[in-house]
Amino acid sequence: MYIFISHSSTDAKTAQDLCAYIEENGNDCFLAPRDIRPGCEYAAEIIEGVDRSDAVLLVLSNASNQSPHVLREVERAVTRSIPILVYKIEDVELTKSMEYFLMTHQWMNSKKNSYADILDLPRSFVCLPLSLATSISHAQAHCSSSHVLQDQLMPFPSARKPSWLI
Repeated sequence: MYIFISHSSTDAKTAQDLCAYIEENGNDCFLAPRDIRPGCEYAAEIIEGVDRSDAVLLVLSNASNQSPHVLREVERAVTRSIPILVYKIEDVELTKSMEYFLMTHQWMNSKKNSYADILDLPRSFVCLPLSLATSISHAQAHCSSSHVLQDQLMPFPSARKPSWLI
């Protein structure tokens, strides 16, 4: 699975740690600025990274919530029907724009000093309505139905439409 990690530069250390953990466990990541090729246009590289990804992992913090760059990455993923998992590292009241894009996506609260839940990403994304064709065979070993995560999900409060919090 190829995962685009969307984050604010303020959260670069957390994003790097998540990326290392995900890659150590057999998945590939796109992480800016690490994966921006020398001499290439930064914005074009970001677009290419999102478009090539199987999933987007949004590191949600107050900084990323306010970032116009992160918002553009999220919007691109939504437009391309790329599944998004929101990895919340602090309490955040979403901006209206971010809420618009994320109100129906899956959420995961970070656990102090542990990224172990991130390894459930391939399973989580396939169990969501937007399945990943490249991960279906892998996920079938872990998911017996689209409701496998139902007992692990809790409603995420939203004024308009419920999302889910893992």
